[in-house]
Amino acid sequence: MARLKNKVAFITGASSGIGKATAILFAKEGAKVAFIARRKDKGEQTLCEIEAAGGEGLFIQADASNAEAINSAVKQTVDTFGKLDIGVNNAAIIGELGPLIEMSDEAWRNLLAVNLDGVFYSLRAQARVMTENGGSIINVASVNAFIGAPGAAAYATSKHALLGLAKSAAGELAPMKIRVNTVCPGLVATEMQDHIAELATGGHPEGFENPFLARVPMGRMATTQEIANAILWLASDEASYFTGSELTPDGGLLA
Repeated sequence: MARLKNKVAFITGASSGIGKATAILFAKEGAKVAFIARRKDKGEQTLCEIEAAGGEGLFIQADASNAEAINSAVKQTVDTFGKLDIGVNNAAIIGELGPLIEMSDEAWRNLLAVNLDGVFYSLRAQARVMTENGGSIINVASVNAFIGAPGAAAYATSKHALLGLAKSAAGELAPMKIRVNTVCPGLVATEMQDHIAELATGGHPEGFENPFLARVPMGRMATTQEIANAILWLASDEASYFTGSELTPDGGLLA
C-alpha cells in the first residue's frame, strides 16, 4: 500500500538532487506534490517526471529565501489540493569556499538567507496551515550540523542552526500533532557535490575527490534515492512517535 496515499506535500528546492528525488518518490507513494524551485526549466522537468510516475504535481517558481513567496506558494498548495500534510525544507546553497577571515558580509548573509531564513519561512508557513489537522515537517540539514567545515563556515553554521530550529519547533508544535524532524545526510552524489568540486579546484574538477570521502566507512557517497527514502520514512505514519529527532544517513561518517 502506498505510504502517502491521500497526503499533500510541499517541498522546497526540488529542481534537482535530494529535493527532486523526494518529490518523485512521494508521488510514487501516493502523495500530491507541490514544490518550489528557482530554475523554471529544471522545475518543469521535475513536474514531468512526477506525472510520468503517475503522480499529481504543482510546480511554483519561487525563491525559498523570500518569505512572501513562500507564504504565497503554501497558500497556492492548499488552494489547489485542499490541505497540507507534509513539508520538506530542502533548498540550500553551498556558498563561497575559503577562509572565514576572507568571507564577505554579503556572502555570509546570502547563504544564511537561503539555508536558515528560508527553512524558517517554510516551516512557519507550513505549520500555520497544519494546526488543525497535524502534519510532518522535515528539514534537510547535513552531517555539518554536528561537525565543523573548515573553508565552509557559513554552511556549517546554517546546518547547526537547523537542529535548534527543529527541536524548538517540535516542542511547540507537538500539542498540535505536528512533528518536526531533521535529516542530516553525509556525502551525496548531487549537483552540489559537482559545484563543490568546481569551487575547490578553481574550475578544474577532473579527478577531484571530496576529502571527507576517506572518512566514510562504506567508502562511497549516498544516492539521492537513499536520502529520499529516509525523508519518506519520517514523513510517513511509520515515524509517528518521532519528533525533534535527527536521522543521519551518512555511510558511517560520524561514527
